[in-house]
Amino acid sequence: MKSNDERKAHKRIQEYVTEHQSASLDEPVAVFDVSKNTIRRDVQELVERGELKKVYGGVSVILLSILFHLRTRMNLIKITLRKMAYILPSPIS
Repeated sequence: MKSNDERKAHKRIQEYVTEHQSASLDEPVAVFDVSKNTIRRDVQELVERGELKKVYGGVSVILLSILFHLRTRMNLIKITLRKMAYILPSPIS
């Protein structure tokens, strides 16, 4: 079973790659200050789970992953707007 730290690392890597749509292996090494072997191992696990795909020199997001994250963000925006509409006073007639 994966440790909580490993799950967090995988999530951070996946979020980084999703935000940038692709990344070389050197990018997360610099961003997260970990060894290249650590990134290789984590990326391999994400690839095996179907969450990222390997490309020459790095990794890339899978289109379905992008759509999922966009849908999630849209839902969060809708919830926030509903809350704001509830909090804001109604217009004066």
